[in-house]
Amino acid sequence: MINIILYTVIPSAIITIFIAKYTIPTFLKLANVPGSFVPIANLIFCLFIFFLLFCILSYVPTFIDFPSKPDPKPNLIIKLLDKQECPDNSAKIDAKTYKISNEDDHSLGNYKDRYKAVHGGEEPLEIDIKNAFCLQLTEVSVAEFKQFLNAGSAAVDQERLDLLKTRISIQKDTAPVQNVSKEDAEAYAVWLSEKTSQHWQLPTLAQWMASVTEQGEQSPVTNTLDNEPAPAKGEDNGKVQHLLGNLREWSRDECPGGRYQLLGRNYIAGSGVDMAYCNAPTLGAPGVGFRLVYQLDGE
Repeated sequence: MINIILYTVIPSAIITIFIAKYTIPTFLKLANVPGSFVPIANLIFCLFIFFLLFCILSYVPTFIDFPSKPDPKPNLIIKLLDKQECPDNSAKIDAKTYKISNEDDHSLGNYKDRYKAVHGGEEPLEIDIKNAFCLQLTEVSVAEFKQFLNAGSAAVDQERLDLLKTRISIQKDTAPVQNVSKEDAEAYAVWLSEKTSQHWQLPTLAQWMASVTEQGEQSPVTNTLDNEPAPAKGEDNGKVQHLLGNLREWSRDECPGGRYQLLGRNYIAGSGVDMAYCNAPTLGAPGVGFRLVYQLDGE
């Protein structure tokens, strides 16, 4: 539309005005047009010339490559729809078969037994991840969880929101949020999914074990001198942090008795404490937090 106005309408009008002022009167005088018909004849000639010029100039944009506005940068949501990119502050875990060798017993032995009890498998245990996913580099921080609480959520009643605000008010903003239940974590995931148009959820045991294997050996944060967890947002250098321990982290895998699997150790426990621990989904506890995954290439 802008090109039509700039390159056809405006030039046609300018040329028509020039012709109407300097050419048409002379032509009408030579043609001996009666004076009473001059205004009407002048108008007819002007309309004819404008229409003729408009038709001619309307073909010009077809043959000339006029500059146009550059294509806008792709929206983050559109960028993610190609199912290849991970959002910021997350790492991609590829779709493949992960072998959990006997050497991993010191970190994953309890979980291997739990996994085999549900899914079966022989040594060395193989975990087949069918779809790549993005794993948050660190646990969800207190500052991030406060945004969720301040925004409110239809999935959490006001009494629970007020309790959570009180519970985390003594926690540092940079620390990973703890003392939250699985239901609280899932409500946060729903809120974050709506905010970002990305489907965030708690990881499965298989996804966590694959992530531990993919990211390499990590030392769990346990028995800290100041009795506090390591910050949730530190110098991660693009690497997933604290998978084996800092907080126990909620998963969406169910244990016997309606409880759910917690992943890793927490900063309170010693290194010899059994890692494969389960908890009721409605209960929060000190040293229990969460991180989320974003599924790639469909569910």
